[in-house]
Amino acid sequence: MLGLDLAGCAAVLGVSGPQVQLWDSTGQFAAPRTGQGRHRRWWRTDLYRWAVTSPLHLADRVPLSHWPAATGPRPYLGARLIADSVALMWATPVGTMAVVWPVSGRRPAPRGYLSPLLRAWGVVGAATVAPGLDVGGPVVESLPMTPAQDAGSPLSWTELSALIGQPLPYWPLPLRREVLLTRWRPGQATVEALAGDPELDTDALLRMASLYKADHPAARLLVELARTVFRQEAESAGGEIDAVARAVGAGTTVVAARPMPVPAVDLDDVDEGTRRAGWWEILCRQDTLAEHCLLQMLKWDNGADCPFGHRFTVRAASPTVDEWIARLEPTTRSAAFRLLGEVDVDEETLRDPATDAPVVRRRDGDEIELRAAAPQRLRATSPLAEIILDHPIWVRTADGTLYPAPQGSYWGIGWGYPGFGPNCLALLIHRLLDDINARAADSVNGAPVGLQRLTRITMPRGTVLTREQLESARAGTWQPTRDDFPAGYED
Repeated sequence: MLGLDLAGCAAVLGVSGPQVQLWDSTGQFAAPRTGQGRHRRWWRTDLYRWAVTSPLHLADRVPLSHWPAATGPRPYLGARLIADSVALMWATPVGTMAVVWPVSGRRPAPRGYLSPLLRAWGVVGAATVAPGLDVGGPVVESLPMTPAQDAGSPLSWTELSALIGQPLPYWPLPLRREVLLTRWRPGQATVEALAGDPELDTDALLRMASLYKADHPAARLLVELARTVFRQEAESAGGEIDAVARAVGAGTTVVAARPMPVPAVDLDDVDEGTRRAGWWEILCRQDTLAEHCLLQMLKWDNGADCPFGHRFTVRAASPTVDEWIARLEPTTRSAAFRLLGEVDVDEETLRDPATDAPVVRRRDGDEIELRAAAPQRLRATSPLAEIILDHPIWVRTADGTLYPAPQGSYWGIGWGYPGFGPNCLALLIHRLLDDINARAADSVNGAPVGLQRLTRITMPRGTVLTREQLESARAGTWQPTRDDFPAGYED
């Protein structure tokens, strides 16, 4: 081990060289490990041991991993809110120590922001609890209280527990809520609480459900979604507690909160037709609660049962775009427009009568831009007649109606390259040839090889693929050639 000279000791402690020389000359400084005179050397561990117990009050300059273990339970000083976190504080023999728990669902404050706040409360040592586990238990990170303190100093859950001389309380991630953290006291029995996804506002879902009778599709959808969230988060919290129990040492941990048991449930317990009807009800509402609920539902599964999938933007004119624009109708703003992002007050809200899809028209410089949601299914009564490769891709039925091609909530569609988009387009074509009301592609697999080969070909924008061509491609008896596309073809 390489020793430190006086200048090195000053740097480690974050004090001036003259200050260390003064301590040394007055007999207040740590004894050197080796050497004499100018050749004296100090080991870092000895330096920390001296600093943390020195009457000069230098504990804030020593990483917690070098603090002495408590000989018995230390007094709990309570909890304080700090930058979307809760700091639990204890009185240790060398000063006040804080264990900072970020509240789930909130953005943790930068480490450099926490230290000055804690110091203002008299805290001289702190650690933060991070998500996840390591071989010794929950992950904890020592929080530097001074610029000179080593930010990378390792610290284990067992070491942290030893500093307070008693088991540390533990909350699984779904139960790291402000109210549970601040109400905890040493010796308190484990509490049961409803686990929930911190990123998803289930209270809003249940408030909206309360506006309907219990058997209404919207109520059934919202209640079942909330129950599904509670169930999955309860299972997650329970699994986390079990994993912690296997990882931590004896006497280091007390479970502060457990999830309340939730009956087995799944959103699929409500049939797809009811879920879709519930979505329609919420999309058509014009209140802010409906918009908020819509955002929560999108967070859950990206709108798997929503009538609309991917949104598309139209900036360049084409015959199909002009035909589509001509039929759009003005409409009042509803929750459905949240599918298109933020809608400014000066943007025009429109409706596509063929799909009921929301459309927003706005001016972008000298150009007009339209944002719209693609349907996940077509409400057509006539079979597929042709596919038009444009931006977006279009479907025309035998009765002449033009529709934006269905798109799912996850996979998009495209053509002209080997990838997910063309594979999804091939699957969509395969389904629409059999059933014009079929669901949008929900996988990159499942289409016949002939259709996959077709959609990977680089064909010019505006290419029209007839039903006969599509059926032949599906059967493997036709593929376009350069003669079909004088320009813009690439196999």
